Amino acid sequence: MKRIVQVSTFIIAMALAAGCGGKHETVTPRHQTLSDAGNAMQKAIATYNKGCYRAALKEFYRAHELYTLSDDINGIAMCMNNMGNIYRHVEEYADAVSFFDKAYDLYMKIGNTKGAVQALSNKAAVMIADDRLAEAETLLDKAVVTLPEGAAPPIPVLNNRGILCMKQGQTDTAEALLKKALTRTGPEDLGHLATVSGSLGNLMARTGRYEAALHHFTTAYEADRKRGSTKNMAEDLSDMATACVELDQWERAAGYLERSIKIYALTGDVVRAHKAYERLVSLAREHDYDIAITSHFVKKWLKGETIRTYCR
Repeated sequence: MKRIVQVSTFIIAMALAAGCGGKHETVTPRHQTLSDAGNAMQKAIATYNKGCYRAALKEFYRAHELYTLSDDINGIAMCMNNMGNIYRHVEEYADAVSFFDKAYDLYMKIGNTKGAVQALSNKAAVMIADDRLAEAETLLDKAVVTLPEGAAPPIPVLNNRGILCMKQGQTDTAEALLKKALTRTGPEDLGHLATVSGSLGNLMARTGRYEAALHHFTTAYEADRKRGSTKNMAEDLSDMATACVELDQWERAAGYLERSIKIYALTGDVVRAHKAYERLVSLAREHDYDIAITSHFVKKWLKGETIRTYCR
C-alpha cells in the first residue's frame, strides 16, 4: 500500500521586524540557530518530496542538531517524526518505530496532542505496511483517545484506518472512511488530497472498479504534480498504468509507464525503475510498441549518466 503517511510540515516564526519607536529587536544567537534549523527543515521537506530520502534524512539530522542546540523540544520532536517517516519509506521499520515512539513521548511531555496523534498515526502506518494489523488498530484507537474531547480524527488517522480496514477485507467500511477523509480535504490541501485519492484508487482497483480507480489515481497525480512531489508522481503514473491495463487501454498504460520509469531512473530508485521497466517491456512485446527512445534514456540514467544529480 503506498503513501500511507505524509511528512509533517511546519512554520517557524521569528520576531525580527522593527518594533515601536523605530527600534529593532536584537537577533540573539538562539534566534539565529532556530532560523538555521527552520531552513534545514524546509530543505529536508523539499528533498523528501522529490523522493530523495537518504539526502532528506541528512537535512533532518542537521535540523535536529540545531533544534537540540536551542533546546527546542517541539522542533526536536518534529525531526524525530520526520526521520521516522524516512525510515518507513525505505522499509527500515524497526528504526521508524523507534523514532515515532520518541516523537510521541516528546510531544506528550510538552502537551502537543496534535503532534502526538500524528506520531501514533505514523507508527500505525508502519504496522500496516509490515502486516501487523492488530497493532495498527490499537495505535489508531489510542490516537483517537489522545485527541482533545470532541475533536474529529485528523485526515491521516482516517486514511490509515481506511487502509487498515481494506487490508482486513472490510471494504465497505474502508470506502466510507476514505470518502469521509476526502470530503475534509480542500483544493489547497494537496498533500492530503493526493494521499487519500491514492488510497481510494487502491480500494477501487481492489474491488474491480477500474474507471473509478483511474479517476482517483489521476487526482492524486495532479495534486502531487502541483506540490512538486516527484516520487509520488511516479507512483501515481504507475498506478494509472495498472488501471489502464485492466481497462484494455494498453497504449495509455504504456505512456504512463514510460513517464513513471523515467522519473524513477532520474531519482535513482533502481528497484522501482527496473520493476516498471519489466512491465513496460512485456506490454511493448505484446502490442508491438516502440520503447527504444525510453530505453535509451532510462539505461543511461540508471548508470548515473545524467547532466546533474537530482538526489545527493
